[in-house]
Amino acid sequence: MRTLTEHGVDLVVVSDAPRECPLCRPWEGRVLTISGPPGARTVEIEHAIEDGRMVPVRVAGSLDEARAAGLQHPNCRHSVSAYTPGITRVEAATSDPDGYRAGQRQREIERHVRKWKRREAAALTPEAQRAARAKVRAWQAAMRDHLADHPDLRRLRHREQPGAGNLPEKRTEATPEQVEAARVWSGDDESVREMSDDQLAAALRTPLDDRARQRIEAETDRRDREALLARAAPRGRLVDDLLDLSDDDLARVFPHVDERDQVRIMAELDRRDRASRLPGVRPDLVGLSDAQLAARYGAAGHGTPEGDAIEAEAARRDMLGRLFPGGNLAADLAQFSDDDLAWAMQYADNAELLRIAEEMDRRDADAAPLPAPADTGNDVDNLLADRDSLAEAMGDAVPAPVAWGVLADDQAVDDHLDDREFWDDLKRAAAKLYGDDDEDQDERHRITR
Repeated sequence: MRTLTEHGVDLVVVSDAPRECPLCRPWEGRVLTISGPPGARTVEIEHAIEDGRMVPVRVAGSLDEARAAGLQHPNCRHSVSAYTPGITRVEAATSDPDGYRAGQRQREIERHVRKWKRREAAALTPEAQRAARAKVRAWQAAMRDHLADHPDLRRLRHREQPGAGNLPEKRTEATPEQVEAARVWSGDDESVREMSDDQLAAALRTPLDDRARQRIEAETDRRDREALLARAAPRGRLVDDLLDLSDDDLARVFPHVDERDQVRIMAELDRRDRASRLPGVRPDLVGLSDAQLAARYGAAGHGTPEGDAIEAEAARRDMLGRLFPGGNLAADLAQFSDDDLAWAMQYADNAELLRIAEEMDRRDADAAPLPAPADTGNDVDNLLADRDSLAEAMGDAVPAPVAWGVLADDQAVDDHLDDREFWDDLKRAAAKLYGDDDEDQDERHRITR
């Protein structure tokens, strides 16, 4: 009643209980006021969901008045609930005086059974004990006959035991799981936050309604999100190494960082999308975090095909971490080999590709400085002179044609082929292509290194 009053509810309706007693019968199905004055009357109250509409409600009196007349006496079966004007429908109460008298007769028989059981237990002689036992059986037979005449009643054997009239009901101790479930069900949001993970898990092991289960799920999601943000974006700033975060982690972090970090997340996801399409890369492993990858490796084992694939993915991530710290190409490219830079090109954007190309040009210039362009006044002579000087400058810094010629898929070159044989073959091919004219037949001026 105090809770209803605090929420502005002043009208309640009395329930319709079976086998009601004469004291409660006048109040069954009646509307009462919690704080209003006694006496029957009709009041005008605003409709619960239609503003401005007043509905008449017949009030039988106040709750205190009904209680003073006997309502809700000890062992009373009646309860009261909130009455909502215009919505709550009060059903007509059904009176059952015969049922009440039958129930009271059952209580009387139970009292006689208990009385003679006490006398049997306290008998001083065998004769008195047998006499009391005979009385117990007689009253138990009377109970069976009474229940046969009234099938709606049921026998409660614990009420026939000595002490049933004044001993409290034996209650089982609640288990720790039930205690935690009660905290979730009855507490507020702060109560759930104060519970540990183990306590929430214990509550989940008990039967819960949807509301309690949703509260636990919401709290666990909040804790997981806070733990993820503390690891991925401490103090609101995204960490440099995004390889330790899975695709799901990045998606959950995305709404909680600023635009600059959101761009980094989108760039990382694009890089992973490109990586999943590369040959030799398992798409299902690319989106996993390092912790998930380690857990899957522990389940797969070393030396298995799955383990080898995970090791390859770990090596790929290590290479990415060295070449792209913080998701961007390293500032100093001189520390990486040509093969490393060539590998990085598949993950680089346009600006990073230009940087890699500049680094490659710098290395080529250091290995074989380019000669100054020829200036003979004739474009053809300039071209031929530049080719000759370039070939001379390359010298030993660039392998001979036989070395790079074997890289062509459509050209088979024997291991014993030397430079002279190569140029002889090339000269014959050039002659066949250009014919035997009087022009310069130097094959170097047609196909150069």
